Amino acid sequence: MVPYDLLGMSFNLVILFLMNFLKVICSSGKNKIFIDCLFPGYRNDRYGFKAAIELATEMINNRSDILPDYEFVMRYQNTYGSEEYTTTDAIPTLKKRNFFHLFIGPAKPKTTKAVYEAFSSNNIVQ
Repeated sequence: MVPYDLLGMSFNLVILFLMNFLKVICSSGKNKIFIDCLFPGYRNDRYGFKAAIELATEMINNRSDILPDYEFVMRYQNTYGSEEYTTTDAIPTLKKRNFFHLFIGPAKPKTTKAVYEAFSSNNIVQ
């Protein structure tokens, strides 16, 4: 039979070990930067927009000398080349204020202007 003090001490050591282990695991996680990609017809991808963005994202995320504590997470939305679709698809993203936002796209000037006007007052990087 192990004395209670010894058992209590070993239990405390196990708890201390777990706390330090979890702290190391939690601190090693990267902060996520969500980038919303607004492309016309990205599902068709005949121009290679999605493939180029995914390749660039993978290259940046795998390098330790570029933003070592951050990870880019891409989210794709189809604008259909329309101001209405572009703004309507992007508005729900604005309501989520728990992370840093970036927007890439759209390719047409009229949709770019619509996105700029909608997001310029919200300090969104475009």
